[in-house]
Amino acid sequence: MNNRIDNIFRDKVAELNTVPKEVQWTPEKGWTHYQQTYNHSKTSLRRIALIATSTAAAIALIIVFAVNCNVFAPEVIALQNQTDSITEQRLPNGSRVWLNKNSSIAYSVRKSGEFIMDIDGEIYLETEGAAKAPYTLRAGNAIISIENKAALNIKAYPNDNDIDITVSRGSLKVADNILGQGLSLLVTKGNYCSVSRTNSLVFATSNNNPNYLAWKTGNIAFDNTPMIKVTQVLEKFYGQDIEIADDTIAYLSFTGTFTNLSLDSILAAIEDKTAIKATRLHGKVIISK
Repeated sequence: MNNRIDNIFRDKVAELNTVPKEVQWTPEKGWTHYQQTYNHSKTSLRRIALIATSTAAAIALIIVFAVNCNVFAPEVIALQNQTDSITEQRLPNGSRVWLNKNSSIAYSVRKSGEFIMDIDGEIYLETEGAAKAPYTLRAGNAIISIENKAALNIKAYPNDNDIDITVSRGSLKVADNILGQGLSLLVTKGNYCSVSRTNSLVFATSNNNPNYLAWKTGNIAFDNTPMIKVTQVLEKFYGQDIEIADDTIAYLSFTGTFTNLSLDSILAAIEDKTAIKATRLHGKVIISK
């Protein structure tokens, strides 16, 4: 009986000449997958083999096998930036993406046209025109949906407590993958959104950080910025520990704009304009009077 079941299936798949275009299938693939996956359960296949006496039923079986073999799964393209510089890529849908160091993306385009991209690290993305199909970004537990032309920065390093999304053009919807897209928050140009990794909390506010794109542009700007905030920005941008030794200068205001300068050059400019001194000691920069 078992051999009879095998013969029925093999004969039927060999007779097929009408298979959906989206199924990348051949009789040889079907027969091989049948042997590898289903040969050990002949008893349960007896009923299936008897059903497969019609061509239509056999096509249905092949589609099931194709799904099991991930024939329908779209190709996933992964890009990583493990260098100390910024990398730029143009995606198949016309979007442009910049990857900060230690960042990566993985994207796929489904047959329906839906574009899905997973983000790890920090990127800046510019989309082109209105999305003709769903355009979804996933960063940690944040789900970002784009429908129209937009530009945004996404910061989602694994060790960060929050996923930060800053919109510089257009608008988008942001949700938490637990709360679901039914509770999406609309974020528009000039605004900032944060998604907590632990509390399923999504909130948006005006963007008050002029240096959120410093990693991409190399431009750092301070406008009557308290020194404690200045040091925080410099710490993040240059990866250097900076300590304020005297609390009386923590809220001393500083104004200045810098483009592609070294940390030492910026510290020298701060010393020149204020009554503070920057000293390197034991791997740290100490800010004092």
